[in-house]
Amino acid sequence: MGADLTTLLGGRRLPAVGEPDVLRLSSGPDAVPRARRYVTERLTGPRLSAYVDDVELAVAELVTNAVLHGAPPLSLRLTPQDDLVRIEVADGSRQTPVRGRVDVAAMTGRGLALVDALTVRWGVDAVDDGKVVWAEVGSGDATVLPTDLDGDIEALLSAWSDDGPTEPRVNVHLGDVATDLLLEAKAHVDSVVREFALAASGASSGSSAAVPRRLAELIETVENRFAEARQSIKRQALAAAARGDRRTDLTLTLPTSAADDAEAYLAGLNEADAYARASRLLTLESPPQHRAFRQWYISALAGQLRAAGEHRTPPPLETFEEHLLKAFGEQATARANLERIAGLQGVTAALAGTTTVLDVATVVIDKGVRALGAVGGGLLLRDRSGRLTVPSSVGYDTAMIARLLNDPEQDELPAPTAVRTGEAVWVESPQDRNERFPALAESEPKIAALCAVPLQVRGATVGALRFSFADSRLFDEYEQRFVFGLADQTAQAIDRALLYEAERRARENAEDLAARLIRLQQVATELGRAGTVDEVAEVVVSHAAEVVGSGLATVSLLVDP
Repeated sequence: MGADLTTLLGGRRLPAVGEPDVLRLSSGPDAVPRARRYVTERLTGPRLSAYVDDVELAVAELVTNAVLHGAPPLSLRLTPQDDLVRIEVADGSRQTPVRGRVDVAAMTGRGLALVDALTVRWGVDAVDDGKVVWAEVGSGDATVLPTDLDGDIEALLSAWSDDGPTEPRVNVHLGDVATDLLLEAKAHVDSVVREFALAASGASSGSSAAVPRRLAELIETVENRFAEARQSIKRQALAAAARGDRRTDLTLTLPTSAADDAEAYLAGLNEADAYARASRLLTLESPPQHRAFRQWYISALAGQLRAAGEHRTPPPLETFEEHLLKAFGEQATARANLERIAGLQGVTAALAGTTTVLDVATVVIDKGVRALGAVGGGLLLRDRSGRLTVPSSVGYDTAMIARLLNDPEQDELPAPTAVRTGEAVWVESPQDRNERFPALAESEPKIAALCAVPLQVRGATVGALRFSFADSRLFDEYEQRFVFGLADQTAQAIDRALLYEAERRARENAEDLAARLIRLQQVATELGRAGTVDEVAEVVVSHAAEVVGSGLATVSLLVDP
């Protein structure tokens, strides 16, 4: 489209604002009621009163748009003509309006469609300090104007170029994105902007509570910074939807300074989501796919714009699908780590009730095997002679356990090695297994990976945890941390269980000693009353039989012949 701005806007130029018939409006909630009253006051008489309802409704929509999306100062002018009424709503923003796709779930996007239905024609004029959106209500055939609202934004923007030198602009081709996602994401942001604008205008007029300073800064960022790029994406998505394109090929043309605005805008939306999660907004928190989209395109834009501003080669652009795959992988890792943390918390809770080493081993191995997805696991402990015992295992047969019980000072297997050296052993593949522990190739041919982590109690290695896996496994930092955490929990629980067992043995020994002392006192008392050898023998035999649990006891005496 090669027409100049005058042709684009139907050949109409606006008279200067400031004449007596222009209504000055604030950005507060009283702007629309004042504008509607102004319509009824201006349109009197039989001929004009026929247009009052349509004009009043169109004015309400245009003024609302100016309040929500424009900038002060705002004004309204009505000009009755022969067979129509011309409406002119001016504001201080040069950002052109965009007719959105009507969506029952959206809080915005219906106003311009309604204006389009009510008016004969409408359009946008650029003025020195902003823009004027005009519309004509009356009789006559509707004229379809080839403006940005019908998809050709570049011609209109070029006609709106500011006078004087401008900052160099950079073309950034982001690639194609699902059209529905773009429209949904932009509709959600429009809802946030609408709520912020209403909050700010209500506070400025005194009709609602004052907006906290931090929220006021956030409103300013989300409403005004990066608005050009936001509107450009919206226009491209709407044009693609009108053509029936399921995907929109995004290209943005922005000044290099927009990189800072982009990142401030992203931070503002993320903070707005925090307000939404805290129920401080009516608008709901952004869905995950919307957050992923804006993180992707804003990061890509900022990187390209900064590279252009610094005259260096821009970084390679990542497609949205590549970004999603990476984000999915990061989320899967985060979810796995959360599950491991929950697993450790479950182990902690279960170990709180254990008082024996066997109980500790059973809890740790059962939960450890399940949390790691292992095919087998065992807890090995050193006894006083230095040999290993296996108080609990899962997935290991008798032959396997027998091999684990070999002398740890001589057997070159992962668990004994961990016990002997005090260092963790990580075997990640069959090749690694065959090179480091060739005996395992024969004894555990189906095991592709394993780990053995020492158990440290008060600075001494008392045993090891061992887990086996059917497939090769890269033990990343988080998985190693989980196994080490499990080993620490196990060592502490074993130390506590050993203390419990020592306390029980001491108590049992004390009780046994006390019982023996009491019996000795009984024996001494009864012997003191015995007057014959037979009576002495009876006392000794009866008590001795009771102590040793025997039903038969005798006393033999040596007598002189």
